[in-house]
Amino acid sequence: MPQNTKQELIERLLTDDKIVSSSQGEYVKVSNPKNPQGFSESLALLLSKVPTIHSPLKPEFFVHFFLGSALTLPYSKLMDELSIKDIYFKLDNQQSSSCLKLVFNIEENINGKINRKIKFVIINTAPKSKNTDNIQFTAEEIQEVYHKLSLNKDNHKIDGQILNIFT
Repeated sequence: MPQNTKQELIERLLTDDKIVSSSQGEYVKVSNPKNPQGFSESLALLLSKVPTIHSPLKPEFFVHFFLGSALTLPYSKLMDELSIKDIYFKLDNQQSSSCLKLVFNIEENINGKINRKIKFVIINTAPKSKNTDNIQFTAEEIQEVYHKLSLNKDNHKIDGQILNIFT
């Protein structure tokens, strides 16, 4: 990637190993606004530029924001640049749009050997007052992911994170 090209937020989500989370009432501090480091600072900087009168105050904003980012990947160069082979998504609780489950099937070339990496991401915008400690992919959902992405249990490594976003 050219030095002067900024990474897309979805790209940072998929490639950043250290995603900083903050507790309710605290914000991720952006050390250098001209050069945000990683996904967390990039998201914080983006949100600081969106007028508060608009959608970020609504919990469903983030679910649809990340869903839109993921679903547009096949129509961008990033799908190939990041070696993403397939994307799976599921909206939990479609009435409130409070939880989005994403799975990215990524092909990695490590020392000339092709490996698969399955990146599980959960975007949770349920109120902190609700018990969200058990948010996860169910066994049935994982089976569905394996089936839809044509995976077997031996040919990949698994990576993932849960992003709790409290508005």
